[in-house]
Amino acid sequence: MSSSVAFAGVLASTPGFAPTFPPLAEEYEDSLLSSDLKDAFLVHVEEVRRFAQQRVGTQEAEDLLQEVCLHILERNSPDPVAHPRAYIFRVAANLSVDLARKTKSQLSFYDPSAQDAENLISPERSIVCALQLRRLESALAELPSENRTAFLLNRIEELTFVEIGERMGLSSRTVERYVNKAENMLREKIE
Repeated sequence: MSSSVAFAGVLASTPGFAPTFPPLAEEYEDSLLSSDLKDAFLVHVEEVRRFAQQRVGTQEAEDLLQEVCLHILERNSPDPVAHPRAYIFRVAANLSVDLARKTKSQLSFYDPSAQDAENLISPERSIVCALQLRRLESALAELPSENRTAFLLNRIEELTFVEIGERMGLSSRTVERYVNKAENMLREKIE
């Protein structure tokens, strides 16, 4: 059995590690056999896993660990690595940064407001939002119970007037009037 196959076998038997390696080709064997990286990776795999969990969370840690392993397998430099453990952790750190950038990029693609999210929350803005929330809570508490219930079911639970009417034993038209009245009362009290 080749050393690369043994390397993959040990990783596959590591508790909690379920890699899906590409077929191990001879190109991997040549680059891997000449380095101490495989031994360092096997010795430090649990440390790297914990490091990955801290950096990217538990769900993404296994993927990051696989990427580190793949990076080591694909390393083509014939030069030995002076500090294999440090090299492995540097690879893991760099890949975690890449993953964070990718995730942030995907979020901003789907939600343009995510690009400015860091700039929106200042201490002043936080105070203003807290005051607005208190006024809204106070105004909601002052609403008649039917209006408040219908409004919250519509706006928070996102139920239709028909669904709310079924829950409350009212017609959808009555529910609509309750929600509209609640909106008007809240607008008056908050502004």
